[in-house]
Amino acid sequence: MLLIFVELASLNTFLNSSIQKLYEPGSVFKPITMAIGIDTGKVSPNTVYEDKGMINVGGSIIGNVDGKTYGNQTMIQVLEKSLNTGAYFVQKQVGRKDFQDYIQRFNLNKLTGIDLTGEVNGDISNIFTRYDIDLATIAFGQGIAITPIELIVAIGAIANEGKIMRPFVVDKIIYPDGVEKNTEPEVRGNAISPESAKELIKMMVNVTENGSGRLARVDNYNIAVKTGTAQIPDFEEGGYTEDVIHSFIGFAPAFNPEFIMLIKLDKPHGLRFAASTCGPIFKKISEYLFNYLEIPPQ
Repeated sequence: MLLIFVELASLNTFLNSSIQKLYEPGSVFKPITMAIGIDTGKVSPNTVYEDKGMINVGGSIIGNVDGKTYGNQTMIQVLEKSLNTGAYFVQKQVGRKDFQDYIQRFNLNKLTGIDLTGEVNGDISNIFTRYDIDLATIAFGQGIAITPIELIVAIGAIANEGKIMRPFVVDKIIYPDGVEKNTEPEVRGNAISPESAKELIKMMVNVTENGSGRLARVDNYNIAVKTGTAQIPDFEEGGYTEDVIHSFIGFAPAFNPEFIMLIKLDKPHGLRFAASTCGPIFKKISEYLFNYLEIPPQ
C-alpha cells in the first residue's frame, strides 16, 4: 500500500463551502431588504427617494459602489442599479424592530435542514446591536454572514410565493426490501406574502432586462436575478480587505420557476463587478437548463 501525505494550508479545504462556510453576501441580499419594505407596506416598487451618492450614518459614510449620484430613483431602480443608499432608505422606512423580525423570518440564523452532514447556521447577531450603521450595512448585505444554501433558500422564498422551503439532495430512497420513500416538499415558514413575492419577482426581472443583470439575459425567457460584489472582512485587523467576492443569484422562468442558481467567485481578478464575471456564466448555464429541462420560451 502506498500512502501519500500532502501538507494543507488549512483544514477548511475539507469543508463543503455551500453549507459549512459563512460569507457576507453583499448586494445579492438587497432583494430581501426590498421584500421586507414591500411586505410591511413601507415602500412600493414606485416609491421615490433622492439618491445623493452617499449618506452619513452615525459618523460612518455609506456610498454607492460605483461612486455615482443618481438623484430621484424608484425602488425598481434601486435594484436595477444596486444602490446602497436605496437599500438604507428602505431599512430606515421599515424601522429597527420590523427589520430585525423579518430577517429572522427568512430563517437566516437557522439550519435549512438540508440532507447533508455538517451544516452550520448564519450569523445575524449584528442586527441586534444598538448601532444604526450595523442595520444600514446589513441592508445591502455587509455585516451579516450566511451560507450559500441559506441565501438560496431565502431568495427561493421570493420564487415560492413567500414560502421558506427545506432544500434536499436525495429525491428518493429505495430500501433493500424494495420499499421506496420519496422526499416530499416541506414548507418551513412564510417570510412574505404571495403578493409581495410577485412584486419582487417583477423587480428582479427588471434587473435582468434593464439593470446590472443584463449579461444574463436569454432571449424569450423571463429571468429574475440580482448581482452582488461584497467586501471580505479582515478578521485580524478589523474592517475590510481589498479583496471581494462576486455573487450572482437568480431563478427562471421568473413567474413559474424550475431552477434557482447561485454563482459565487472568491477573490476574482481583472473585472470589478459580479455583473461582468458571473453574468455570462449564469446565461450559459441557464441556456443549458432551458434546453435540458425542455422549458419552452415564454
